[in-house]
Amino acid sequence: MAAVTLKPLPAQEAIDYFRGKGLAESFAWQDVWQEEHARAFTVAKAGTGDLLNDIRQAVDQGLADGTTFEQFKSGLQPLLETRGWWGKQKMVDPLTGEERLVQLGSPRRLRTIFDTNLRTAHAAGAWQRIQETKSALPYLLYHHTAQNHPRREHQAWASQPVCLPVDDPWWQVHYPPNGWGCKCFVTQLNKRMMDRRGVAETERPIKFPPKGYTNPRTGEVITVEQGIDPGWGYNVGEAYMRPITPKRRPGGPIGGEGGGGPGPGPGLPPLPSAGPAPELLPETVTQEAAEAAFLADFGATHAKAAVFTDAAGEPFVAGADLFTDAGGKPVNLTAADRRSLPLVSAAIRNPSEIRWGWPTRGGAQILARLYLARLQHAGTVVDVAVEVTAGSLADWFWVISRDDQVLIDQLRAGELAYSAAAAPSD
Repeated sequence: MAAVTLKPLPAQEAIDYFRGKGLAESFAWQDVWQEEHARAFTVAKAGTGDLLNDIRQAVDQGLADGTTFEQFKSGLQPLLETRGWWGKQKMVDPLTGEERLVQLGSPRRLRTIFDTNLRTAHAAGAWQRIQETKSALPYLLYHHTAQNHPRREHQAWASQPVCLPVDDPWWQVHYPPNGWGCKCFVTQLNKRMMDRRGVAETERPIKFPPKGYTNPRTGEVITVEQGIDPGWGYNVGEAYMRPITPKRRPGGPIGGEGGGGPGPGPGLPPLPSAGPAPELLPETVTQEAAEAAFLADFGATHAKAAVFTDAAGEPFVAGADLFTDAGGKPVNLTAADRRSLPLVSAAIRNPSEIRWGWPTRGGAQILARLYLARLQHAGTVVDVAVEVTAGSLADWFWVISRDDQVLIDQLRAGELAYSAAAAPSD
């Protein structure tokens, strides 16, 4: 009888996590920072075109089919060499305008791309299962995998060992992977399983001295515990599952400095209609009443926020924080903004398109979600664009125009996440 070789099927949660990412252009790995990696796939100096798509597809195949790194490398390297993305070349840094000699493709970079994306995808998928089963298995135990050059901090967390409840704040920072090449992992346990292993709940995990790090691309200064690489001090699964809670941005052009970017590429189809526009609120509406009406559209109130899942499957948090600034102070809306909030609500709940992009703000690229809606009202076209940004500068801003389709069409840049034209009809 022929031998039968069995291999474990890939976790669907890990595949869904990876395939749910948008594409992001970056010149340096620090351009896409910490939690932003949970929403975007990027390879430094690979742009956002066909090259990045080719790399993404190869990683996707490795994740879905369980291929080895050697299979990944043998399939992708010839393609990258043909495209000229291999070895060292001169490139202009878009942040500084300086021409630099940089490393493009190499076996070492392919290894980093392959390992990092597969490990974070599996970690994010595992975190989803952990959350679903934590009532039966409420503890996590930290494990370290032997390596040629182990991190002593990771060894210490495993040898202590660190065993804490799933919802303990320690996991918000220390849930692995905790750095480049980190192969640490966790197992989920209950009290009976802990007793069999001779493991008790950790009273106080070993804590190492903090160290400062300044992101050279953004100037952001952070403090991380020694043993955790800069940019890795977050829980990848929690970051993916956590809804984006934006703050109201009182002004400035959508799309960041310089407006909304180059606009739609050649051959981009017309923006599909999202249906009739809702009625505006009365001219005399107060800000409190206007906010309450907006929140009610999402099943929320000023006292209780609600999470709305948009047409692309992404969470949008509706709550009182939407109408405060970064310092938590209320933002005063203009009379026109108050009256127009039903249009903003309609664009988020029933968009023509949803796009992901990377506008520039303060010299840094910020991950943004863009809702576009082409609405009809009394024989006129009302276009609405709502930009929601993520990360440490999370905020939102909207633009409304009437019978000026050029304005909104110019914003149709970035990765298309949803189109009403392609959505199934009832």
